[in-house]
Amino acid sequence: MSALRTIILLLLAALLISACQPVAVNGPAPAAAAGETPAAPAAAGEASLPDLGALQIALVPILASAPFYVAADLGFFAEQGLTVEIQNVRNADEMLAPLSTGKVDASAATLSTGILNAMSQKLDFRFVAGQGDPNAPADAAPFLVVSKTLADSGAVKSVADLKGRKIAINLRGSIVEYTLAKGLEQAGLTLADVELVTIPGGEMLAAVQNGAVDGAALGVLNAERMIAEGVAVPLLKNSDVIPAGGVPGGVVFGQRLLRPENREAGIRFLAAYLKAVRFLNEGGWEQPEVVASLQKYTGMEPALMARLPKVTYSATGELDDTYAEELQRFQIDHGYVEFTEPMPFGQMVDTSLLEEALARLDGQ
Repeated sequence: MSALRTIILLLLAALLISACQPVAVNGPAPAAAAGETPAAPAAAGEASLPDLGALQIALVPILASAPFYVAADLGFFAEQGLTVEIQNVRNADEMLAPLSTGKVDASAATLSTGILNAMSQKLDFRFVAGQGDPNAPADAAPFLVVSKTLADSGAVKSVADLKGRKIAINLRGSIVEYTLAKGLEQAGLTLADVELVTIPGGEMLAAVQNGAVDGAALGVLNAERMIAEGVAVPLLKNSDVIPAGGVPGGVVFGQRLLRPENREAGIRFLAAYLKAVRFLNEGGWEQPEVVASLQKYTGMEPALMARLPKVTYSATGELDDTYAEELQRFQIDHGYVEFTEPMPFGQMVDTSLLEEALARLDGQ
């Protein structure tokens, strides 16, 4: 073999090796902040990552999804050798089938009708970490609003005045409907006393403005938009209805990340997620790169973002089951689910990956 041919073959081999290295869509990993210990690389002899390609994350584009966006855009996933792609969904139920078949690898969800039915059918996904900190102050964000026109006219002064009124809701059987039911109960009403109209969250402002509905039970982003634009006024905050504890739910892993052979990828994913959580809890919400990331994924303007209450996340990913049984009984009583007795919360979770991620993150 000639020397020239040998050199050419060596160059081609080098190019092939380079092309096979994982490339993070998130950009390079950030430098460690002052006083912060950089994340340690995988120890020698530790299981290597399987070739999963880009991990697919499906999220509802709201502030509660912030840790995933931060982990992607600030390079925390890249630090763990992971490549991720984020896609938006209108609600958590849209990603149930893709999670169970391996087309989506991770998401975030609460105990909706779809989640509960899927869990009862033993579809292949589990909660692997919690999101909101159950020990944090109650969420004071508005979730029930009424038309400002009705409020100004005196026709609706309180929740009790909603009897017989049309109320928009994004998804039947959702955590929002459960919270609405508890709020109506405080005023001596039930869900049967109002007419629920299913409307996508982004279309609720127009529906309230043109009188198609009288009010809406919805997420904080759309509620604040209605209030800011003078279309609606708040009637109830989340803290009026759920004063303590958190809503059951959190980070969900689908089929691929639950497989034993992909355990290492799941652990690293959670380590990156928890690093983003701690970054946000420690003042990261105000950082320009975080504001830019949230604006990119949610479409929310910084001025509106600044007015919204920020989520305090569990730094340890604790899964809170305070309302798990009550919420299931609500679903059963309304005929939303296909089972008749609440499932043990432990049947829905797998915390083994979280425990290992915490041990690595905290240097144990």
